[in-house]
Amino acid sequence: MAIDHGVILSLYLLATVVSLALSIVVWRHREKPGAIPLAICLCATALYSGPLVVASAVDDFAVSQQMVRLLYVGVVISVMILLRSRSLYRGQAAAVLGATLIPLITSVADVIGLFDFDPTPIGFLLAGILFTVAILRYQLIDILPIARDRVLDTVSDGVFVVDTRDRLIDANPAGRALIEDIEGSPIGTDVDSLFDGLPELRDEYHDLTARQVGAERERTLLGGHYHVRTTPIEDDRDRHVGWLFIVRDITERKRRETQLQRQNECLERFADVVSHDLRNPLNVADGYVELAREADDPEPSLDEVERSHDRMASIIEDVLALARDGGDVTDPAPTSLAAVAEAAWENVDTGEATLAIVSDATVLADADRVTRLLENLFRNSIEHGTPDGTEAGDESARSAIEVEVGRIEASAGDRSTGFYVADDGRGLPADSDRVFEDGYTTDPDGTGFGLTIAEGIATAHGWTVTAGESERGGARFEFRGIDSPSASSPTDPVSGADIEPDSLLD
Repeated sequence: MAIDHGVILSLYLLATVVSLALSIVVWRHREKPGAIPLAICLCATALYSGPLVVASAVDDFAVSQQMVRLLYVGVVISVMILLRSRSLYRGQAAAVLGATLIPLITSVADVIGLFDFDPTPIGFLLAGILFTVAILRYQLIDILPIARDRVLDTVSDGVFVVDTRDRLIDANPAGRALIEDIEGSPIGTDVDSLFDGLPELRDEYHDLTARQVGAERERTLLGGHYHVRTTPIEDDRDRHVGWLFIVRDITERKRRETQLQRQNECLERFADVVSHDLRNPLNVADGYVELAREADDPEPSLDEVERSHDRMASIIEDVLALARDGGDVTDPAPTSLAAVAEAAWENVDTGEATLAIVSDATVLADADRVTRLLENLFRNSIEHGTPDGTEAGDESARSAIEVEVGRIEASAGDRSTGFYVADDGRGLPADSDRVFEDGYTTDPDGTGFGLTIAEGIATAHGWTVTAGESERGGARFEFRGIDSPSASSPTDPVSGADIEPDSLLD
């Protein structure tokens, strides 16, 4: 995190003053026993209790009980830090604790005359070795401060830390950029003063911190759109000590959402135009064709006109499906694969073709769209999957087509699940990589939009679709990446279609 340079300078000056003061005290009392360990106690006192306690203690080194107690407290705190440290930092904490204790122990040993020589220099040597181990082996100054600072300095979101007194105590560069218009250094500034000229920001802050719970909001502030996430900060004793704010600029995302919404509205208007303005003239033309057929000598070309009208109607239906089914699915619901397959089969002119539901699955999907997806696949199998040597649309050939629907289980090579639709027809054309292209068809009377619509519906659900050859030589379409809340048992055969009982498996 980026800390104010003034704060860093103040800390350096304080540490320098304390060090110089302790050096003078130790030099003046160098002949007295225990000068070095007590000086270290004073240093610990200065860090934990402030310079006033040191000032009251340096006048008389004989009053050492308080210093010893403080030393014990410091050791206990260090041990607690060691015990609470995660395994990654436990060795680091142990090395620092050992480097702190060894000089004290050797100094006490010298005071009580445990050795014939002063072991204090050896203690400091060992302490230096342990500090070296902590720095080099356990990366004391690398892992925690540097890695964390680098991450927070490079993250694009603004990060702010506020204490319980509503003072901004830290901010990363992205956060500072958000408040760059504020004069002076923002660190240490009260939030109310910081946003004195921005009452909407001040009110938003107090609203977010009214309760000690996290919150997420999207707000339009200062001409931009922002996502704000608030998290309360607690210390090791579960005391509330401040707030963490993460602010993400989502202005560009909102702009794209608005643009996409306008495009969807244009598609809806286009669909309405196609549905009304094109269908009405086509219906009028069909009426004139019927009147012409009632004449005494109808024109033979009326059959061609009627076929052209039917083709136009098919194109209109496909264009409407493309316009209305292309949007993302935002509210999927648990849907039975067998149920929608049965419904789709009933909506298609299947003739004598058969449907086999091999296995059922419950998927999160828009049931209406999946029904249209299966309708297009079933229609494709029946109209384009007739055996070789027969004409597409030949009613007698349709009895030979069997369409199969089933669940795809996860495997060692592919952990995704899904479902498939396969048939035993003549399979995919030679240029099978083009089957999902707009307008591609091998049927002169086809529109070439059926598989495009199926792919669009799959994409709207976030699924992937692939086309290949089935085990029986026909076409097989696989849909993967599907969320399945739970699996269900196969349903009964659909009425009105020949579903073979032997093909219904568990």
